[in-house]
Amino acid sequence: MQQILILVPMLQVNMPASCNFIFSIIFQIAAFDFIETGDYFEEYFETAPSEPFNENFEAIGLETTYFIHNMGTLMFTLVALPVILLVLWLTYLLRDSHACFLRVNNFIGGYFRWNSTIRVLMENYGLISLVSMLGLRHLEWSTPGSQINSALACASPLYMIGVPAWAAYHFYRNFDRLGEPGQLEMYGSFYEELHLGSKKWFAFVATPLFFFVRRIILAATIVFFDQRFFNQIFPLLALSIVALALQISNRPYQATFRHNIELYNEFTLIICLYHMFMFTEFEQNWLSRSIAGFSIVWIIVVHAIVNIVLILVFSIKESRKNHRERSAKLHAKKELDAQIVKRRLERKTDKMKSLFKHKRSAQMLEGRLFQMKKSDGV
Repeated sequence: MQQILILVPMLQVNMPASCNFIFSIIFQIAAFDFIETGDYFEEYFETAPSEPFNENFEAIGLETTYFIHNMGTLMFTLVALPVILLVLWLTYLLRDSHACFLRVNNFIGGYFRWNSTIRVLMENYGLISLVSMLGLRHLEWSTPGSQINSALACASPLYMIGVPAWAAYHFYRNFDRLGEPGQLEMYGSFYEELHLGSKKWFAFVATPLFFFVRRIILAATIVFFDQRFFNQIFPLLALSIVALALQISNRPYQATFRHNIELYNEFTLIICLYHMFMFTEFEQNWLSRSIAGFSIVWIIVVHAIVNIVLILVFSIKESRKNHRERSAKLHAKKELDAQIVKRRLERKTDKMKSLFKHKRSAQMLEGRLFQMKKSDGV
C-alpha cells in the first residue's frame, strides 16, 4: 500500500507543507532510500543538469528525471541481484568439479533464493514503474551518463511487462502444483497467503496480476497525464474501487486478518484520494485546505500505527502458534524416540530370555546325558 500512497502527492495538486513532509518520509521508507546517492551518481556518470519533473516530485524527493538518480539506494540492489544470480548459476554448473563451488552455492542460495529476489522486486515494483515512466518521458542522449540513464529507461518496460507475464504463465502451467513445498519455497512470494484450496482461477490469479497492472497504470497516469488533475484522479479512484470489489467479492486470502487489513488499506487510500480534491482550484479557502491537510496527515499516521500494531499482534500470534507446533512436534518426536528405545529394550530382553532358555535347556540336557553315562558305567 505504501507503493501507491507515495504516488498520491505527485498528482496535479497544491498540498500543504505538512502533507509533503509526511509523504516524503513514506517515500524514503517505501524506496529504502536512506543514503544520499545523488552527488555520487552525478559525479560518476557525468550527466547533464536536469530539472525536476514538477514541484510535487521535487518535494517528495525526485529532484531529477534520470532513471539511476531517482532509483537512489535501490539501484545498488538492482545491480547486485543479477550478479548474485549469475554467481549462483555458475557455482551450480561447477558444483561437481570442486567442493568449494557447492559450498558457495549453498551459502549464497540460503540467503538469495528466488523467493527473496521476487520479494525485493515486488516491494519496489511501484517505484520502479514510476521512475521508468519518468525516464521514458524525458529521454536525454547528450552525454554518456545521460545515454546510460535513457537506455535503462527504455529497457525498463521489459521488466514491467515481463514480470507479470511470467507470473501469469507460471500460474497457468503449474496451477495444480502451487501448494507443493518446492513451489512455495521458490515462488511463494507471488501468491503469499492466497487461498490455494479454492481452485478458482480468476479469484486466485487476478489478485497478484492486478497488483502489477495497477501500479503500471498509476505510474503512467501520473507521468503522462500531468496537465489536468481529473485525468489523474479518476483512474486512481477507479482502480481503488475495482481492488476493493475484488477483495470483497472473491476473498482471495486465507486468513481473515489479511483480508480485513487489505480492506482497511483500500478504504484509507480512497479517503486520501478524495482529500486531494481539497487541494485543487475548486477550493480556494486556505483554512479549509489546512484542515484537509491536517486531516490527511492524521489519517496516514493512524493508518501506519494500525498496520504496525496489527502486524505485531499477528506476528505474536503466529510465533505462539509456531511455538506450539514446534513443541508438539518435539513432544511427538520424544515419544517416538521413547517408543523406539522401549522396543529395542523389549527385543533385547526377549533375546536374553531366549538365550537363557536355550542355555538352561542345554544345561538340563547335559545333566541328563551325564546321568545316563553314569548309570551305564554302573
